[in-house]
Amino acid sequence: SMDFENLKKLLPKKIEIKELEDFFTISFESIKFWVDKKKKQLNQITIFNHFNGEFLGKISLGSTLSDIKLYIGEWYEDETSENYMLKEYPGICFELLDNYDDIWDENNAPIEYISIF
Repeated sequence: SMDFENLKKLLPKKIEIKELEDFFTISFESIKFWVDKKKKQLNQITIFNHFNGEFLGKISLGSTLSDIKLYIGEWYEDETSENYMLKEYPGICFELLDNYDDIWDENNAPIEYISIF
């Protein structure tokens, strides 16, 4: 993890800071950083919107859990966070786009957020 002072040096000038109970978030463009208030350390990075990176060169925003199973392996839903995790790669999770459709299918819903923690 990175301390907040070093993180600030890497950030652009135009950022949005939001205060939460135990964390504050720093957002810009397609990235959100979660910083622990007490420890003043980076705790999580979340990508969204039009971020162009890929996990293992195969999985990106818009990919599906079916893609994960095909290219990477088994996934599971974490009951506490309601995120999708990989046994082989602890520390990464996926959140799916929910269009609130009655026919929603988790295997084919696009990934909306990818987080590293």
